[in-house]
Amino acid sequence: MYGPKQSKAYSGVVIEFIRRVLRGEPPVIYGDGKQTRDLIYVTADVINIGSGRAVTINELAKLVLRILGRENLKPVYAPPKPGDVKHSATNITKAKQLLGFEPRV
Repeated sequence: MYGPKQSKAYSGVVIEFIRRVLRGEPPVIYGDGKQTRDLIYVTADVINIGSGRAVTINELAKLVLRILGRENLKPVYAPPKPGDVKHSATNITKAKQLLGFEPRV
């Protein structure tokens, strides 16, 4: 998503390219540039859809191991990926109010 309602906390590829070019700098492409994104210009309010509950990656790994009956396997920890988001949880208040949305699974 990009446009006037884009979150200031999240700067996607479109806004980063524009910021750099406006400063007279070339756009930076991480990797080979063949990655894909689904982009849409948004001028209206955004409604977040999610569970509204943050889950640690440790919890997720433990759950997958338990469900698949492989609790004997232990996660391997590697260095963080550059630019990876540390914490992410969706505020679904507007979805609940406007759409009556309630996560089920």
